[in-house]
Amino acid sequence: TDSVWGGRGSMKIQGKTISEAESHEKFEWINLKKMIQVSSNVGAAKLALEIGADHYLKALRLFGFGSKTGVGFPGEVAGILPKTAKEMPPLRTATMAFGQGMVATPLQVIRA
Repeated sequence: TDSVWGGRGSMKIQGKTISEAESHEKFEWINLKKMIQVSSNVGAAKLALEIGADHYLKALRLFGFGSKTGVGFPGEVAGILPKTAKEMPPLRTATMAFGQGMVATPLQVIRA
């Protein structure tokens, strides 16, 4: 499928609620293009869960997250990613999808 259920703005996972940053955003079915346009927390979380922690972590590494860029910028750090998918229970997998639970540098974002 090319869409995920947006939960009308929120979802529960491991006893916690993930919601959209803007309370008026109550998406139903949302596709990847729209997820990116509106920066949907719920859509991104559901997509990461659908992909699965192992594949999601591998994709992040392929995009260069978790390692230095090699451009020689003084003080550059690798950022922070879990070492293995075993360190990514569903809640962490979901929150990493919208930028929490990991650390990325601006250079890594540009490279990706």
